[in-house]
Amino acid sequence: MNYNDGTLIEAEKFDQTAEELSDRFGGITQDTVRITGAWKYGSARYRDDLLRIRIDTNDPQARVFFRAQKDVWKARFQQIDIWIVAYEIEII
Repeated sequence: MNYNDGTLIEAEKFDQTAEELSDRFGGITQDTVRITGAWKYGSARYRDDLLRIRIDTNDPQARVFFRAQKDVWKARFQQIDIWIVAYEIEII
């Protein structure tokens, strides 16, 4: 995984983030398949190798947590934006 300028992101930053999420929610799931993307911001074009982390929770404060952490993670990973999405799920 790379910063927007193409340099490699230090593994410790991913480990720190996974630990923060595991501590907060009790566990995480990370995709191990290669996910790529391409996007444009202003006149610059970017290609991404993406990391997707999933968290299943019924914590009513999860949205508040993620809204607060988004800017922290954008700074940590030097990203223009980070997508955080939420879906209602039913575990059967």
